[in-house]
Amino acid sequence: MLARRILLYTAVLLLALTIASALTPRDDDGDDATTTTTPRAGSPSAPDRVDATFPAPDPVRVREGDIVEVTVKATEADRVAIEDLGIRGAVGPGLDAPIVFVADVPGTFPVTLRFTDRTIGTLTVRAR
Repeated sequence: MLARRILLYTAVLLLALTIASALTPRDDDGDDATTTTTPRAGSPSAPDRVDATFPAPDPVRVREGDIVEVTVKATEADRVAIEDLGIRGAVGPGLDAPIVFVADVPGTFPVTLRFTDRTIGTLTVRAR
């Protein structure tokens, strides 16, 4: 019974995140690049918003303080994790995991699928 409640809670949470992601305005120029960066107005040290899709063959590079939106595509139910940053999310067929966070720790971090124990990319956060 507890497992069903957890599964239901997770499904409702993912649905809410998917709807919120779908309603977020995006700059879609038709480019299928893995990473795009949109500079914020203001000073040169203002954070950028970085959109990244995993699996990614090349490391995704961001600066400390950037707002990062990661989308993970998976063919089976799994859990994406950037463990050293404490970031996790559920993924599965037809359910891409949109994860938004502030890159606040410099370093290089593997992006993994936990259940299949597979690394699907790398996130590199450079100090400002």
